[in-house]
Amino acid sequence: MKIVRIGEVGLEHAAQEAAWVLSEGGIVLYPTETVYGLGVNATNTQALRGLYHLKNRDLHKTALIAVGSSAEIEHYGVMNTTAHALAKRFLPGPLTLVLPATERVLEGVIRDDGTVGVRVPSDAFCVTLARQFKGAYTSTSANISTLPPAGSVQDILAQFGESASAISLVIDDGERSKGTPSTIVSCVTETPVILREGALSREELGL
Repeated sequence: MKIVRIGEVGLEHAAQEAAWVLSEGGIVLYPTETVYGLGVNATNTQALRGLYHLKNRDLHKTALIAVGSSAEIEHYGVMNTTAHALAKRFLPGPLTLVLPATERVLEGVIRDDGTVGVRVPSDAFCVTLARQFKGAYTSTSANISTLPPAGSVQDILAQFGESASAISLVIDDGERSKGTPSTIVSCVTETPVILREGALSREELGL
């Protein structure tokens, strides 16, 4: 496991290292605007299996994916008028849209109902990583599935214990005190449904 501190090497170098690890099928622990996330190449089946094993997560509880812009969402999910409106108002930001999956989505990130959860993080590191990697990567909170997300790299690694050795690269950008994951909204139909109220409240969304 390698630990890279953004404050020491800068965003570009940290993102470059993370993009290389993703392309090689490794797992990256990285900061977002909400909590720390675990990233693997969302188009690598073996990497996805390794991620779910690390989190002790049921393979049917698929991970969300992150992309670099709202336009890229449509490579992976079918956006209706409601989805476009929410994306315009709140992305990049702590909002995940659940959409009917396109044909390019792997089984490892497609949900049992044929949908996929996609987000566009606003954290500076995530923005830089998306530009460097030029592809979708997972955006699942860095925790064991039965435990709450921790706010610091040290606490996250302690939670995983010996299993943390499966993480190839850690991008440390200090405490993520907010500790609240993204809000998940289903836009399968034109009537949006909040599946998880997180960093964006129902009131903020106007739903």
